Amino acid sequence: METLKKIGPALLGCVFALSWLLIVLLTSVEWTAFDRNFYADQYQKGGQAASIGISEEALMEVTDGLLEYLRGEREALDMQAEIMGEVRPVFNERERAHMVDVQVLFVNGFRLRGIALAVAAGSLAALIALRRKKAIPILGRCCFWATVALGALLAALGIALAIDFNGVFTQFHLLFFNNDLWILDPRTDILIQMVPQAFFVATATRIVITLAIGLVVTAALGFWAMRAKVFRKEVK
Repeated sequence: METLKKIGPALLGCVFALSWLLIVLLTSVEWTAFDRNFYADQYQKGGQAASIGISEEALMEVTDGLLEYLRGEREALDMQAEIMGEVRPVFNERERAHMVDVQVLFVNGFRLRGIALAVAAGSLAALIALRRKKAIPILGRCCFWATVALGALLAALGIALAIDFNGVFTQFHLLFFNNDLWILDPRTDILIQMVPQAFFVATATRIVITLAIGLVVTAALGFWAMRAKVFRKEVK
């Protein structure tokens, strides 16, 4: 029991820190993946509308439907558009089947973030109830070191992406998907024409940058809370 009392606050602090960092990670992904302006900007840079043979307005309408689907707000990817002068379904059967898997990934990500938020709130409340003001330097220490560890992993990932983006991209899909539906033909499949490799590189870069900003802010706040004299006196 005495041991539990000693490690309990630190354990609660670690649970909060890890939950918070998971929230930051998933939110960084959401801010990029569902930013309509980001898609419009990438389409302009890559000239997707012209290469697909679709108007820019229609391409953004398709994108809106795609994002609604990924949020679970649309039942099916049954959009039609004028492509190369012919009104036709935008996505074929293989593309739609792959997007079912992608939708599951995003919806589960939203659920996981909700769970992380509840865990973070619960561990924070428990720690404050247990240690009151002494909880602040404990939280600061846990958040700082957890952020340093995640930052190191993020740096390693950034280096890996810079060295071999295709390799990391492939390993990601092998890890999160149990089929090969993600392997699409850029000559015929509209989905991969909309989001070619350059798009994924830009997406990964923005997510890493957004996450890095979140980590820097978290680490700075954690360091301040850990070192602030007023809180250190409380611990003593």
